[in-house]
Amino acid sequence: MKRRNDKNLVRRSRLKEFSKQRRFLFYSPLKFNTSYKSYNPSNKRYEFQAPCNFSFLNNAEETISFFNEMIQLINHNGKRQFEIFIDIKNVEKLTIDALMYLLSIINNMKNVFKRRISIRGNIPLDSNINRLFKESGFFNYVKSTNIIPIFKNSDTIQIISGKNTDTRIARQISDFVSDKLGMTRSQCSFIYVMMIELMSNTYKHAYANNAVNRISNKWYCFCKYNNIEQIVSFTFMDVGAGIPTTVRKKFAEKLDFLNLKAENRYVISALEGQFRTSTSLAYRGKGLPRIHETCQSRKIQNMRLITNKADVRDDGDVIKGRELSKPLCGTLYYCELRKENIG
Repeated sequence: MKRRNDKNLVRRSRLKEFSKQRRFLFYSPLKFNTSYKSYNPSNKRYEFQAPCNFSFLNNAEETISFFNEMIQLINHNGKRQFEIFIDIKNVEKLTIDALMYLLSIINNMKNVFKRRISIRGNIPLDSNINRLFKESGFFNYVKSTNIIPIFKNSDTIQIISGKNTDTRIARQISDFVSDKLGMTRSQCSFIYVMMIELMSNTYKHAYANNAVNRISNKWYCFCKYNNIEQIVSFTFMDVGAGIPTTVRKKFAEKLDFLNLKAENRYVISALEGQFRTSTSLAYRGKGLPRIHETCQSRKIQNMRLITNKADVRDDGDVIKGRELSKPLCGTLYYCELRKENIG
């Protein structure tokens, strides 16, 4: 009986492995024919062509499609080893948010998946975009075959990454804004509070129910000062579950199986102060309403929030939202700070 049971166990294991392999044999690269140019079966290499306008802020639909197909390829290849090559040499316009999201995909995969999937790429040919590439601090997180000098610009805080709430980084960004705009620390204290809220939301909600378990909970942040316009632009990014997924929904909203209600409505209602925290704790859910209050006081302007299918803008008077055709896996927060508004 023992020999028979062992034999049956081996047979079942082989059948299970064979059925798994058969599923992947019928996997066709044609599913992802929008972004990648070619697939080489000899070295298992997929090549992806980045859009010419590589930006979530200026070209959300095309940029989201590019990244979604890459994520779909990673999630549906099981235990197979393969390589992804990202071609961005012909990019004509680039904003830091797309670069941060690319970096988050490369670095947030856990080690077991990094050993199976190698991600390579090139750099833009355009001199201005190439300079942004180097000044951003992108090469602090990836390896390069060539020696690429990293330009340090005193008007930027290079891409910073963290896993949970980091008061040191929040203070660093607050001090950067106060130094560049010539303000006192107390006048820029709201930036410190905003950073703490964004970090804590990422840590407590964005990666709380990570079913795939392939992504580690890291967020990314970048700041740049424009000396001519005297504006500090601020970008914060994570690749966890978006705000519409983590907010508390009412009973009727949970029954919306056909997704008739637009996701941007959930984000707008959370910004307006409706009790949307999934923890149901009275002291939680204050972050987004506080950010909206900061917009109303004109301390921050051009606020943009892209998460899942929601694309929301807040100018302080009116919150406008639109529904994207494809969801962004994560949350992008962008805003600008001007000296006279803070003063």
